[in-house]
Amino acid sequence: MPTPAGYRMPPAASRGPALLLALLLTAAAPGYPARAGESGPPLDSQRRAAALADIGKLHLELATAADNAAAITALKEAARLDPANIRARFWLGAAWLRSAGLGSGRAPDREMADRAGSEMEAVFRLAALQRSAESEDLRLRAIALLDQCAAELPAAEARFRPWWAARRAELVAGRNTVSLVHVVARGDTLQSIARRYYGDPDLAARIAGANPGADPRSLAPGQKLTVPGVRVEPPAPVPGVDAVDRDLLRQLTSSAPAAERRAAVARLATRECLMAVPALAGALRADESQWVRAECARALGVIGSTDAEPALAAALGADPWSGCRAEAARALARVGARGSLAGLTAALDDSSPQVAAAAARSLGALGLAESSGPLLGALGSRSEALRRAAAFALAELGRREALGAAERERLAALARRGPAAARAAALLAMGRLDPAGSEPLLREALEDEEAVRRGAAEGLALAAAAGHKPGAAAIEKLLRLAAPAGGADPATALAAAAAVARAGRGTPAGREGLLALAALLDEHRAVHWADAEEPEPVSAAAARLLGELTGARLPADRAGWTAWIEREHAK
Repeated sequence: MPTPAGYRMPPAASRGPALLLALLLTAAAPGYPARAGESGPPLDSQRRAAALADIGKLHLELATAADNAAAITALKEAARLDPANIRARFWLGAAWLRSAGLGSGRAPDREMADRAGSEMEAVFRLAALQRSAESEDLRLRAIALLDQCAAELPAAEARFRPWWAARRAELVAGRNTVSLVHVVARGDTLQSIARRYYGDPDLAARIAGANPGADPRSLAPGQKLTVPGVRVEPPAPVPGVDAVDRDLLRQLTSSAPAAERRAAVARLATRECLMAVPALAGALRADESQWVRAECARALGVIGSTDAEPALAAALGADPWSGCRAEAARALARVGARGSLAGLTAALDDSSPQVAAAAARSLGALGLAESSGPLLGALGSRSEALRRAAAFALAELGRREALGAAERERLAALARRGPAAARAAALLAMGRLDPAGSEPLLREALEDEEAVRRGAAEGLALAAAAGHKPGAAAIEKLLRLAAPAGGADPATALAAAAAVARAGRGTPAGREGLLALAALLDEHRAVHWADAEEPEPVSAAAARLLGELTGARLPADRAGWTAWIEREHAK
């Protein structure tokens, strides 16, 4: 993302602070050229920009990929028409972050994150000058979003984190200063300009020193003066909420039926109302409905404010309903609550396997090296859900370079020997963590007992998904496990078929893998698959994989898929 030093302030307007905003940040976002000599966009352009900002925000609330693209189009046009429209700049930054993959579990895309950074920097500067309740709300939301982005980037990211750490400190402390360009109006003096920007006419010498060629006794209207060291401080007003958010908050705290309160919470989450965090945290602690409490935990995760961490940590440790505890565990990862390491680690021993698994996933998402030991221990759990979640979390720690050499060796040693269930989970982690290096170990484990074979087959499927093609010996063994007559456990057959179909695209082996997946469309037993939180029918997973690997959209019918594969992938 761009650094603060990379931004220059364009010429200011000559008719007061409101018009100064019109051209304040055109240089901060590429593609919005400054218009020399203008004092701001025409009124009809400002109105169009405001309407487009509302349209873009509505598209974002629908939360589909197509709507996100439509939002970006509308918001870019709004920012072009009126670069000082803080709402358009904030929601455009939020849309870029969503396109970058923020909150998806994968590292955000750098190019799109860079674009978002430009817009959020614009929000910070506009908020400092507008000093309104809305601009303060958007400034706080921008900080929360960039905090989340920092938490999700890999540890190897060397550019963003140092910049954001320094920039965040400036925003919190209010120490940031910028240089502005003032366009002289009739009657302006250096003293009046100093009073306007510094609050003290005696500081006129600063402006005189920055403009050595200007005659302070004869300032001409239209003349441009550099005003250095203007302090950008957090706005003074207390953040507010708009009418819709206010109605939703009133409904949350009312005696309305639980279903209505829950719907209000879901709507607040969709609107990403940062000012709703205190009310949501209070309802998470005290609402009598477990469904409302769980929805509050989910909403706090969507909003992503670190202010929600205490309430979420308390719910994880004490809420009587496992569903709410699980939602709290997930939300702690979304808000980047690194101070909740102890609570999430303790939740690995929760009586509910779903809560323990959610805690393991959150530990992986937070990327804290300190969690590697407890996660390695969780590979030996009696709960399959927890074992699998811990395996994927360890692989995520490895991706973030938070898994040390000693822990990697412990993981590999467990994959080679130990209880079958723990070995299977370790093999799963190895396939995702080191696709190429782990193939010999995974290939050998395909000859082991059933539980170990399944872990090895799924590890090879993950390796194939990461782009590593298993060798001929591994493919041969996988085909035997995937064959309908092989008698393998359906989860093992699914993993083996997926590995072969993915790695052998365009080859006879790949065709056999697709046929093996089609044969599983009649298998309705439920299994844990990939990193899904809940078991699903083998037939559903097989149908999804067939669609993904072939691009075809056929009914989940074994005969239909078999005929299509034999026709389209003839030997």
